[in-house]
Amino acid sequence: TGCCMTLGGASESCIWAGYQDPNYAFFTVRDEGNRLRAQSILYIAEAMGKKYLVADNIEVNGGTDVSKIAGIYRQALAEFVAQQDLGIDAIHVGIGYVQAGILDELPDATVTPPTPRAGTYSDAAKQKVLWQKASD
Repeated sequence: TGCCMTLGGASESCIWAGYQDPNYAFFTVRDEGNRLRAQSILYIAEAMGKKYLVADNIEVNGGTDVSKIAGIYRQALAEFVAQQDLGIDAIHVGIGYVQAGILDELPDATVTPPTPRAGTYSDAAKQKVLWQKASD
């Protein structure tokens, strides 16, 4: 995507976090032709006694149907946290620099877990709830 995650760019620290810190990972959505449609850097953080998976934001390439992206993220990431048994209570998405139409239907998060690695660039000062574990 045309994102800022480049060496020497504003969020170079995200690249290093993704390679050096086990609490970070990269996530991509690709189409049938293996073309990159969307991407995020993810991190795991704890806040208010709960564990969160946060997609720092969602950046998409032109020509991508943005109405489907949040659903694709929700399904893939919820399946991933269940398969990996990560003990995640909720999945959030940062709203910074996210194209209109992607997060419109999601509720605002009342808790906004910060990036766990000091000095790492983030677009997640404000977050939306993508998925939440069912109450016991």
